[in-house]
Amino acid sequence: MNKDQLLGWMAERGDPCITIQFTVDANDREGTRIRLKNLLRAARLRLEQDHGNGVPERLGARLDALAAQADLERGPGKVMLVSEGIAEVVDLPFPVREEVVLERNFRTRQLVRAMTQPATGHVLLLSGAEARLSSVAQGTLTPALPPFPLVNDIFPRDRLEASTITAEVQLREFFNRVDKHVQAALGPSAPIVLACVKEHEAQYRTVCDRPERIWGCVHGDHMRTPSHALASAVLSVMQKAQQQHDRAVLTELQRSPVDRYISDPHVAWRTVREGRGRHLLIEEDLHIPVTLAVDAEMGMDQLPVTNDLVDELIEEQMRHMGSVHFLPKGDLAAYGGIALLTRY
Repeated sequence: MNKDQLLGWMAERGDPCITIQFTVDANDREGTRIRLKNLLRAARLRLEQDHGNGVPERLGARLDALAAQADLERGPGKVMLVSEGIAEVVDLPFPVREEVVLERNFRTRQLVRAMTQPATGHVLLLSGAEARLSSVAQGTLTPALPPFPLVNDIFPRDRLEASTITAEVQLREFFNRVDKHVQAALGPSAPIVLACVKEHEAQYRTVCDRPERIWGCVHGDHMRTPSHALASAVLSVMQKAQQQHDRAVLTELQRSPVDRYISDPHVAWRTVREGRGRHLLIEEDLHIPVTLAVDAEMGMDQLPVTNDLVDELIEEQMRHMGSVHFLPKGDLAAYGGIALLTRY
């Protein structure tokens, strides 16, 4: 799952869009299969009760086909999305509450949460002789992304050059070339984790055009480290960095004057729709039902009655390129469980 896919699922509208979420029990595959079967039965019953014109048959068949493809040994969480135009199953790096939702759009909160708790990433393996850029997914490393691996072929052309160019300068030149290829492969801002000795980390940071993209380093020579072991270490670094970033945003909120943040969810909705939301902070599992009679004047009159205002806020914030931060219950107690830091 990437951000473009997520935004596409958020934009989907149908009558209905079906969202099914559940947790995979690695020690009870048959039990997971039975629970999924019950969730599918509940979805089909809702389809039959609320829809006609062949919709129950068409979407029921799509649900069954998607369930048959789902890997019930991978998890721990899963979300199934089914509409007339979409049929996707997404693995989540955390367990979720079982739920079947039929609305005019998909429930995407857990997908956004997964995007903020990295289960995938990129690692740059560095040595004085070679550099490799790989993706981390499903607990392992992918083969090096083109044009990697890169070999350090910056050698002096003659004795005069050898006497004036030190090995350290040559290494900086090599790392600078590596950084340019990282930017070409991933864009200017995608985060990476380094895997190298401390000396090489320091040298790479000095030549990197965007050092803020470096989320951390797995220290040591890892050119021969088993794939699964390095992947686990990289994800641990990324998850720790994300938690630190969330805490930094919370600290910024706590230090902000009252005119730079909003804790009324209805005012926050209007502010986000105007594109003024910078950081949206939400306590996990917070739900605020939308009531049309109350919320119409706030610009919510077109939302389905069954929608959750928090889900709508999250989606609107993502569409306007703002950040979303999920915090443990109680961290935002002073703000009613939700706060929006504004851009201006």
